[in-house]
Amino acid sequence: MPRVQLPNTPLAPNRGRVVLDTTRGPMRVTAKYDPSFVPPGGSGEKGVSGELCVTPCVVDLPVGRYRLFFSGIQGSESSFGDSDDLVVNEGTTIYRRAPGRYRTPSPVDQWGPAALGVVGTVAVILGAVASRDGNGAAPTALIGGGAAAMIGSGIWAYDRSRATQQDGASTVWRLEP
Repeated sequence: MPRVQLPNTPLAPNRGRVVLDTTRGPMRVTAKYDPSFVPPGGSGEKGVSGELCVTPCVVDLPVGRYRLFFSGIQGSESSFGDSDDLVVNEGTTIYRRAPGRYRTPSPVDQWGPAALGVVGTVAVILGAVASRDGNGAAPTALIGGGAAAMIGSGIWAYDRSRATQQDGASTVWRLEP
């Protein structure tokens, strides 16, 4: 459980206490209440929408469904964002989020494929020049190897040019009174 001080005040009816924490350092948490969902026997009481806190923190919210938005704090290692859904019930809930990751490719990622493409092109040119002299198998091997290197560099460049995304994961558990 995150190291936060739980309030000593009892919860009001139709409210839940949520301990919010993230695994990659402090993050700003904003909530948007989803009024389209009311549990059977539940009230149509409006929930909270807006900024809640900076993790780790404790908030008391009306019972209901929320979309939580996590954003990194400027200048920190956690300058990224994520979102998740949470159903708040009466009682105390611990919510811990491992935010997802999104990686945009860098031009530096293309240096290896570009170098392999240049080597393949040079091999094809040298093989073509040598084949005019009628040297047999060596020029054919150079042309074949160069073509394979050029094809490989294209596949490698495509793979390195794609962004990667890893979804986040949440762990939620309730504290028994």
